Amino acid sequence: MIEKEKIKFSLIIGDLLDSDKKRLSELIRKENSQSILAKQSENIIFDYLDVVIKSNYLKLFCLRYNNEIIAYAITSIKPKYLISEFQNLKAKIFFSLLLDFKITTLLNIMFSILNIDLILLNKQNLIKVRENLNLNLIAVDSKYQSKGVGSLFIQKIKSHYKELEETKYMICETYDQRAIKFYLDKCGFKLIGKKLRIPKNLHILEYEFE
Repeated sequence: MIEKEKIKFSLIIGDLLDSDKKRLSELIRKENSQSILAKQSENIIFDYLDVVIKSNYLKLFCLRYNNEIIAYAITSIKPKYLISEFQNLKAKIFFSLLLDFKITTLLNIMFSILNIDLILLNKQNLIKVRENLNLNLIAVDSKYQSKGVGSLFIQKIKSHYKELEETKYMICETYDQRAIKFYLDKCGFKLIGKKLRIPKNLHILEYEFE
C-alpha cells in the first residue's frame, strides 16, 4: 500500500548524484525501452541528463518514495530544443547507434531533424506540436504502476506549468496502447494525430491548459 502523502515531487536543479543518475538510467532502459535514449550507453545517458538539468529550455522532474526515485519525466518548452540543446552529444549518439547497427533508429532521428516525421499532421496540429510544451519522456517504475502514481505525477507537472502560464498545450507521444488509454482516461489528453516512424508511427496527444 502506497502512502501518497510520502511521495515527493521535485524539479531537479543543479547537480544530480551519480546514484540518482544510475537509478534514472535503470528506469529509462526498463520503462522507456523503445526510446532512442534507452539504446545509449550509461555514460551517454548520464551526459544527456546533465544537459537537461543545465538547460534553460528542458526540465527533469522526479517523484521519490522512501527517498528512491520511482518516476521521472523530461519536458521541453518546445520540441526544437530536444535537438538544439544536444549539439555536443549528436556525434556520440550517432556513432553509438551506427556501431550497434541501429539503422532504423538513425532513420527516425533523420526524420525528426528534417521534420519529415510531421507530414501526417494537418496545419493546425503541426503548429501546436512545434510551438508548445513537449512531454518528451516519462516513466513510472513498474512496481508503482496502476496505483495512481502516474496520474499524480502528470497532475504535478501540469500544475507546475499552469502556474508559469508559458504554454497553452502539453504534447506527448507514445506507441503504447495502454499509455494512450492512460492519457485519455486519467489525464484529460486527446489524440490529435500521428508522427511518422519506422516500423510503426507514434500517436500524438495534447492536453489544453485552461
